[in-house]
Amino acid sequence: FPALRALAERNSALAELRSGESGLPRRISLAQDDLDEERRLLDETRRRFRGARRRIAVGGLTEGMAVILRRDYEWLSSERRMRRASEARDRQLSNAQLEQIALQEKRSELSDLDSATDRFLQSLGDDRPPEFIRDTARELLAAQREAQDDALDDLATLTDIYYEHKDVAGQRLLAVRSYLEFIRKRILWVRSTSANPLEGLAAVPGDFAELAVYVADREEWVGLRRSAQERAGRCVVLLVVTLLLIALRGPLKRKRADLGALVRSYRTDAYGHTVKALGHTLLLALPGPALLLAAGWVSAAAESPLPRALGRSLKEFAVVWLLLRLLGGLFADSGVGRSHFRWPASSAVAVRRELRWFEPLVLVAGVTALTLDRLGVASWSNSIGRTAFVLAMLALSLLSHRLLRAESELWSTVSKTDVGLLGKTHRLWSLLATGLPVVLAVLSLAGYYYTALQLELPLRYSIVLALSLVLTNAMLLRLSLI
Repeated sequence: FPALRALAERNSALAELRSGESGLPRRISLAQDDLDEERRLLDETRRRFRGARRRIAVGGLTEGMAVILRRDYEWLSSERRMRRASEARDRQLSNAQLEQIALQEKRSELSDLDSATDRFLQSLGDDRPPEFIRDTARELLAAQREAQDDALDDLATLTDIYYEHKDVAGQRLLAVRSYLEFIRKRILWVRSTSANPLEGLAAVPGDFAELAVYVADREEWVGLRRSAQERAGRCVVLLVVTLLLIALRGPLKRKRADLGALVRSYRTDAYGHTVKALGHTLLLALPGPALLLAAGWVSAAAESPLPRALGRSLKEFAVVWLLLRLLGGLFADSGVGRSHFRWPASSAVAVRRELRWFEPLVLVAGVTALTLDRLGVASWSNSIGRTAFVLAMLALSLLSHRLLRAESELWSTVSKTDVGLLGKTHRLWSLLATGLPVVLAVLSLAGYYYTALQLELPLRYSIVLALSLVLTNAMLLRLSLI
């Protein structure tokens, strides 16, 4: 009897809904564990917030208290991550509610077993089926209704947990926002380390030896292998794309040079050639930063503190490296700057010469400083990390000075044609570009290392904005000449 077999298979499917790793009881267990963890985080956030307010009220905002606030700031979840988790829970809740509605509709069809049995028998096309078929059908439908009732109870429990989790998560978001605002208002201008920089410099050799032993510990890197295995598919795709871009470097360079040759004649000149050349420049700049970003993405998901801190730093500096590679590509011999924007050859040579020493130095120093800061070992951060940060800032200041001083090859060429506001205020903004990194280095040496780290990010954004404006201006001028 195929109809009875199909009915039995539907009952079996309902039973599977409540069994296995994806069954409702397992989903309820996982949802309850997530809810318990959310409650624990909420209680811990409130406990830390109360403790911080009480200590500051009694003892004031000391350097030790600033260290505690910094650690709590790093421990607190970001609002963006919490919103993403909330969106994922909302999708889970919506799916559970849809399952519940669909099951309720099917359950309503079995509210009267006799009527449901009659409808089932009528679908067989036999007006007077044997009695044992009626009894078997009724038993199967009764079992189906019971399984639906059990599944509906489980779904009701699951949705209740999701609703409660949503409420607790909302409370934690408010608590995190309050504590973050409390910390931001108090921590920025408090010394995070000793005001004597010589102490940090003297500790560098010993701390470096300790750090080397820590880095060599295999236990710290066990989680990294697991993280790479979990992301193996996407890592392989990214690696293949990167290797393909490396293999295409020669053709991409030749194509960029060909596009530069086309814009030299008014007969073949077109704005699209410049846009394409910029695209080729981006593709040529991508391989190294893409691999760095992939390494950071894998490392940041590891369980151990060291690879996680290193991964977060690598992700940030992958963007910095991409910017430097793009800048070098713009000033290449056959680059967009020389061929399309008509930037002088002497300026291009000067920029490439300075980037050759600046690029590796700032990447190594920057990644070192950020990694040690996020690792949370104060002694290493205050000695090795602070030294690396000062080195990076002084390198940035030296680069700005050598490229933007009045006698430089880059500015002497620009000043011949630019007599507008940019040229008239050159001394002011070149002084700012050279002096701001020095100010941050001095702040860190004076003990305000955390303050300097926080102010370095807006400085980085300002540099990106300035370079974007230069490129936009060049593209608009190029368009006006077509």
